[in-house]
Amino acid sequence: MDSSCSRHISGDKTKLLTWKLVDKGNVTFGNNAPSKIAGKGVISLSNDRGKAKDVLFFDGMKHNLLSVSQMCDQGYDVIFK
Repeated sequence: MDSSCSRHISGDKTKLLTWKLVDKGNVTFGNNAPSKIAGKGVISLSNDRGKAKDVLFFDGMKHNLLSVSQMCDQGYDVIFK
């Protein structure tokens, strides 16, 4: 979970339940380095109680980021304990 990222991001294509090639678009990361979006898909959440939609795929990305704001925009309640 990341409260500062604006989009769900993954570098592991095997985690994507669905996959769609995206041939345009970039995202700028915290170090101001732009990266080309390679695809978009859906990931099942680890508790199998929901799915994260519109997950952007970047080939070579080493971490998966789940955007708190994007989850809220998709109708989920995010609770921290």
